[in-house]
Amino acid sequence: MNCLGYLSNEELAKECESWSFFLNPVFYYSRGVSTKLAKALGMGLPVITTEIGNRGYQWVEGDLPTVSTPQEMANKILELAFDSNKIKHYRKQVIQIVNSTPTYNLLSNQLEQFVKN
Repeated sequence: MNCLGYLSNEELAKECESWSFFLNPVFYYSRGVSTKLAKALGMGLPVITTEIGNRGYQWVEGDLPTVSTPQEMANKILELAFDSNKIKHYRKQVIQIVNSTPTYNLLSNQLEQFVKN
C-alpha cells in the first residue's frame, strides 16, 4: 500500500476507479462515521460495510454486503473483491440505493408527522 497524500477531486475519482470495493469498517459507535458511507455511495462505489456503519440510512432498493465483525469483513473482502461479476453486481446495487433514498420532502414530512404526534 502506498500513501497517496492529498488528492484533488479528479485524482481521487481516478484512484477510486481502480478499487473493487470501498471499505466502511465501523465497529463502534462514534460521531461522523456516516459521512464516509455517504461519500462512497455518492461516488457510485460498491461498499463493504458494517451494521453500525449503515446506521441512520434508509433506502428502498439495493443491498450492500454488511458484516458485524472484523473477521467477517476480512472474509467478505476475500469472497467479493476478486470476482468481477460480484463487483459489477454491487455497483448496480449502489445505483439502486442512491436512486431509492428518501427525498428531503419525504423526510421533512415524516419529521412533521413525528412532531405532531
